[in-house]
Amino acid sequence: MGASQVLDNLSSLSFLILTGGKSSRFGSDKKDALLNEISLFDRILFDIPIECQVIVSGPAPMDQIERVRVIEDDVLNMGPVAGIANSIHAISTEYVAIVATDTPFGIKIIDWLLQFVDGTAGVYIPVDQDGFTQSLCAIYESNSLKSFLSTLESVENQSMKSLILGLHSKMINVPIEMARFLTDIDTPEALYLAQEMFKKSPEQETLEA
Repeated sequence: MGASQVLDNLSSLSFLILTGGKSSRFGSDKKDALLNEISLFDRILFDIPIECQVIVSGPAPMDQIERVRVIEDDVLNMGPVAGIANSIHAISTEYVAIVATDTPFGIKIIDWLLQFVDGTAGVYIPVDQDGFTQSLCAIYESNSLKSFLSTLESVENQSMKSLILGLHSKMINVPIEMARFLTDIDTPEALYLAQEMFKKSPEQETLEA
């Protein structure tokens, strides 16, 4: 993965995959949706180095149980902040990359973001060409995240914006050639567009990234 001034090795980085949520706009469980015959969840997991700890907040496919640690949500459908708060105790590394299941190519962005992790921020967030920030495809400093979450009276239905405002954030513009990896699949139409955009296997996409 990408070089970093702080992350000398991958033992300092864990991954938290968020698979909960209603998927109301999508119409079915997004993690199981197939993008060119590979599920969104498997596409994320494929790109994570095998030596890294992987936590799943929410349900996970049974065939991947041995690779990941699953922490079911205490209360269902209470938003991503609640999912993060419910799982953060399992993170023991200095940094955690948080990726939602509807960003199946997000690990490629995380890999690129690593070069900007310099210890000066609580979260490193990619920004696309339109100025859209993707806080659910970002790298967080674990202690800062845990500390802020502990100050909230309730994490249920808290917005990600409120979480980001509570941390010292570093916004990082994604180069245009990598913008496609920020594809967010939250509707069947978005899945169709992604299928047209990515017609290669994960191995080929990695080689050409």
